[in-house]
Amino acid sequence: MAKKKTKKQNKSLCQSFLRKDNLIRDIIIVAVVIGLSALFINRKLLYEKLTVQREVGRITEEAAQNEAEDSTIDTTEWEKFQSQWYGFELKYPEGWEKPVLKTAIRGSKWEYRFQFRKKELVEDNLYIGLDVVVYNVRKVKELSNTDEFPAVKNEELKAQGACQEIGGHFAENENYPAEQIYIGPNDDCYEQAYFYTIIRDEYIYNIVPIVEREMEKTFQLESEIIKEFPEFIALSSTFNLIDIKRPKPVAVKPKITAPMPAAAVKRDSQGRLVCAKKSDHPGKSHKGKGKHLDMECCLDPDEYPNPHCYYSPDKYGKYL
Repeated sequence: MAKKKTKKQNKSLCQSFLRKDNLIRDIIIVAVVIGLSALFINRKLLYEKLTVQREVGRITEEAAQNEAEDSTIDTTEWEKFQSQWYGFELKYPEGWEKPVLKTAIRGSKWEYRFQFRKKELVEDNLYIGLDVVVYNVRKVKELSNTDEFPAVKNEELKAQGACQEIGGHFAENENYPAEQIYIGPNDDCYEQAYFYTIIRDEYIYNIVPIVEREMEKTFQLESEIIKEFPEFIALSSTFNLIDIKRPKPVAVKPKITAPMPAAAVKRDSQGRLVCAKKSDHPGKSHKGKGKHLDMECCLDPDEYPNPHCYYSPDKYGKYL
């Protein structure tokens, strides 16, 4: 009896599902189920792709690190450069040009740029040197607003939450004071990037490899730079922060626009213009001039001191 009742219920349910007045509802239900299934499959595939990609990137970084450790450059004889104004120092190879210092042009995010360049270029090697780019934290606020920070390649992926946070691309090395930022050319979320950065309270310093001309993106792999431009990593390892020291501003002497005194004045033993009268007795003029400028370095009560003159405080102090 129970089996017959179940069959009747299933038949009734099937008839209800196929009724014309329920057709629109049924189509919507089927579409939603198919859509959710497709979304789940796509997100799963995307997650698996990004996971593989990150694992490959991690292996590449480890291999590059091992290679860097095997190709350490001796920097003891390198030239030392120091900027007390911006508070950093580093070493660069003896055979390189002297650093070129550039101030920012209007509209630039950076404040100052220190350019280190090779003196002799090697054929088929695109790397010509590096820049230390200094940003003022008050202006750019944070590292993500600097020119070297990698741009988002796929806004849709980032909106879906499929992109790794950029902090996952930071690599710290106990031998290097600066952090390394590396984004490979195959990353789906961010444009490629490779540079070192260090941040203090007031400034952000980005150390960036420079190429002679626009190059293929695959050339910015970390392993490629280690192979073709090992000086970049060696130089970055010598970067240190020092105390910021700036000379005190020199007070500008006001420009004297008053006319020089008359020829009757003389100079004392220190070369200062003084009154030539042996027994000068300060007193008001009887010619009704009113308040006027002293032209003899012999100051009277109704005269303004001439800035070119020296007046003895013992004799003229009460009129100054």
